[in-house]
Amino acid sequence: MFLWRLSCGGGRGAERGSVSFGAHTIFECCFFCRCRGYAFSVKRDYDKAIADYGEAVRLEPRNAAAFCNRGTVFHAKGDYGRAAADLTEALKIDPSDDDAKKALEAAKKRAG
Repeated sequence: MFLWRLSCGGGRGAERGSVSFGAHTIFECCFFCRCRGYAFSVKRDYDKAIADYGEAVRLEPRNAAAFCNRGTVFHAKGDYGRAAADLTEALKIDPSDDDAKKALEAAKKRAG
């Protein structure tokens, strides 16, 4: 339905829960979380996808694509309010994001 993007900003090393990312950059950790989030979303394991996209947002809070992806999963799960919140945040970060605009319109339409 919507495109899933895999861009991330750069940064220093990070940790995720009890899983150490060691010397990897925030870019690499964010990218990993977003890739795994995408894999979970394809499998329709939406809770795990949302958790991984949430971790990507935590690592890179200015990453519009992470918000857009998580919003799209919320939409797929039927949680249109949270979808709209994430998609709105994505558009605050990147107002030119046409995918986020379309997804936000769809979430608002479904929410009523």
